[in-house]
Amino acid sequence: MNQSLSCCWRCESSDVGVEETAVESDIVVVQYVCNDCYSTWESKYEHTTVFIAAQ
Repeated sequence: MNQSLSCCWRCESSDVGVEETAVESDIVVVQYVCNDCYSTWESKYEHTTVFIAAQ
């Protein structure tokens, strides 16, 4: 299984996008979707630093 988040775990396509992002307590949950085979998966990250975009 390919561990890279820039490609699909099933078909290894690089046409992958973020479907949803949610914050649950101290964890950021990111749901990914493959635009070729439509597989979905999620990754959970512990957030330690918050970056705020400024213009």
